[in-house]
Amino acid sequence: MKFKMTPLERKWVWYDVGNSAFTLLVSTLIPIFFSLMDGGETESATAALGYATSIATAVVAILGPILGSLSDLRGMRKVIFMGSVLVGALGCVALGFMQHWLWFLVLLVIAKSAYQLSLVVYDSMLCDITQRERMDEVSSRGYAWGYIGSCIPFVLSVFVYVLYAMPDLFGAEHILSLEASMIIVFLLTAVWWVACTLPLWKSYRQVNFVDPGSHPVRAGLRSLGKTFREIVTKKHILLFLIAFFFFIDGVYTIIDLAVAYGTDLGLDTVSLVLALLVTQVVAFPAAILLGMLSRKVKPQYLILACIVAYFFITVYAVFLDQEYEFWILAVCVGLFQGTIQAMSRSTRRASTSASTTSSARARPSWAPSSWRWSPTSPGAKVSASPRSRCSSSSGWSCSSSPSAARSPQRGRAESRPRAHLPQPRPQTARRAQKSKIRSHHVAPRG
Repeated sequence: MKFKMTPLERKWVWYDVGNSAFTLLVSTLIPIFFSLMDGGETESATAALGYATSIATAVVAILGPILGSLSDLRGMRKVIFMGSVLVGALGCVALGFMQHWLWFLVLLVIAKSAYQLSLVVYDSMLCDITQRERMDEVSSRGYAWGYIGSCIPFVLSVFVYVLYAMPDLFGAEHILSLEASMIIVFLLTAVWWVACTLPLWKSYRQVNFVDPGSHPVRAGLRSLGKTFREIVTKKHILLFLIAFFFFIDGVYTIIDLAVAYGTDLGLDTVSLVLALLVTQVVAFPAAILLGMLSRKVKPQYLILACIVAYFFITVYAVFLDQEYEFWILAVCVGLFQGTIQAMSRSTRRASTSASTTSSARARPSWAPSSWRWSPTSPGAKVSASPRSRCSSSSGWSCSSSPSAARSPQRGRAESRPRAHLPQPRPQTARRAQKSKIRSHHVAPRG
């Protein structure tokens, strides 16, 4: 069966196309620019970039849970998301103007931290834009189109770098300076990143949220504490998050330091960049095909297969010393990179979405305790009885019976006539007069 995405799902995928340009820039051209800028002031450019990446990861580990909890509050998800995107994009632009390696690393930590924090909120949007059974494939489409779409600004950036590094190809001794090429490359990436974010920013509406009350920050921190307590009690989620921390960090380490590692081995930088371009092209069909395979195979099995493959890829990289071997490595990484990222994202959201949805909206003060919350797919409409105080967007069902739950196929509340209950008889004028006489009748004393 052909998988067709909704307009909102496509706009969500567009952000993957935008942020993947920054990811590709970090893993390819930034190590090259930094090694040229370093000038021997640090002992190893690769080690310095590794330290910067570790610091950014620590920042996200601290701020991620806090901002993620605050983004669950009503109307906060889009605000935090766009704030992270703008900080990351501005940091990306500023990187092009840095000429000292230390300030370059400081801005890299800021831009990379903001980028990763935007992904924390962006991944949580998956529960609002699609249904649970579609998460695996929508997530795979996001990574797939992100890989192939990011090739457009990347090819332009490589062309700008070639103008600086190989002017003789165009019959000139000098075309662009290092400073000018850096400004163009980083500005191009930032503009692409923000432009691909705008469709999602305009159309996204937060469906699942927590009512903050009069103290939003306190409510967010309280929600964060509740989440940690639930994770401790649900062992399968706790074990998955611990495992995810380790294996996804290994995946991103390989992505970020592949070119720097090849440069330290003395391989040609242009060939390394082109090999990473091949990784993007290979990852596009691989992510889509393995995403389709997730309909028949459980995602955890696909993740396990990718982890085993990455283990052998890492062992192979230890003995790598030839340029053609790096190209083989690039193809192997492309086969599994998108799949492990996509399956991890959708599995993480699906594992935690049940508890999030159950407390997504606090019961209004006017709602009886018998009413229940019935989550629907984005854009679903609910037909409410005129006598009830249910609104079409409140999501509260006026009955606790399953028959009143929203039908995902029709997208509206189905109500069945309660014909089995005795109906009151119409009161005629004569019967009303008799009732009045009885109410005024006084029994005689004995």
